[in-house]
Amino acid sequence: MQDGFDTASLARLLQITPAQVERMADRGRVPGRKVGGDWRFSQAEIHHWLEETIGTSEASGISRVEAWLKDQGGLTEARVSQWLRSETIACPMDARTRSSVIQNMVQLVAKTGLLWDEGKMRDAVREREHL
Repeated sequence: MQDGFDTASLARLLQITPAQVERMADRGRVPGRKVGGDWRFSQAEIHHWLEETIGTSEASGISRVEAWLKDQGGLTEARVSQWLRSETIACPMDARTRSSVIQNMVQLVAKTGLLWDEGKMRDAVREREHL
């Protein structure tokens, strides 16, 4: 699955049952959203979630996750062309300040449906710019 995971593929990644994935999603323990009654999980958000939680995992668990991601073409072959869409391009952009440029960029991405939390993305971009 190119754009993300369904319940079964995320269960394989996490080496748990699909029912366990659904329970975790229902309880907000894994980032996901329901689309047409089925859980969908953004690949980027799952990778970020794994990065945040993997520090508490044992070394063998980390190795299993890394091997699975490599087998799935996970983090190794990300291409901008896969994510770049015409509706995310604004030329010229109607923004003059750093804050308004960030706001406009986030709004453009939000239109695609690929962005789950506009506020979090805006804050993350601002934090990155601050660095």
